[in-house]
Amino acid sequence: MEILAVFSSRSEAIRFAQILEKKRIARIIISTPMHLGLGCGLSVCFSSQFNQLAQNFVNMGGFNTFVGFYKR
Repeated sequence: MEILAVFSSRSEAIRFAQILEKKRIARIIISTPMHLGLGCGLSVCFSSQFNQLAQNFVNMGGFNTFVGFYKR
């Protein structure tokens, strides 16, 4: 299963993806699915096996525009 991390700021979505990249976690930046009706139009998609680690990055990273995690 994949997880989407949704942000209301494009720059924060990109910064989050860069953090995952530095930790060698496979990720892609995708358009936020329209049915979610959330965020800036960009989400970071990654494997659910890294969900807890990603949550830690969000909590410690000062992401003020983080909207939430959603199953893809």
